[in-house]
Amino acid sequence: MSANKPTVEEQPEEDATELKFPKDFEVPGCDALMISEVFLLLDHRRKQSEQKEEIEDISEVFLKTLNYTRRLSKFKSRETIRSVRGIFAGKQNLHKFEVAQIANLCPETSEEAKALIPSQLLILWLSILWETRYNGKFFVKIGVQCIEGRLY
Repeated sequence: MSANKPTVEEQPEEDATELKFPKDFEVPGCDALMISEVFLLLDHRRKQSEQKEEIEDISEVFLKTLNYTRRLSKFKSRETIRSVRGIFAGKQNLHKFEVAQIANLCPETSEEAKALIPSQLLILWLSILWETRYNGKFFVKIGVQCIEGRLY
């Protein structure tokens, strides 16, 4: 006697190197957040809780995540974050995950970016970009943005 088991829709295997993500990640209007953006959101939530005197309601996990994002945040102001997002605005060849990872890691060379973010599309895009349009200045500019972000 065979039991009829409900069929479960098979999810494609996730693989960031091939830009394969869960369906939830591909919702229109859904962006991959930079660590700096996550920090700003969590810090805003913490300030709201303090104003409402709900500080005891903040969980240990929340505080650890807040501290983690504070330490790893490359950009300290909203203006700097907007500038970084603006650098990539209109670069439709880049996946939103790649944009967030480039901003989070701030690689200084295309080789470093390729090693840290090994998606095939990014590698192709960087090779073309690095050799032709920016003549080696693209990631230096991102690096300068990182330094500016740390000063605020």
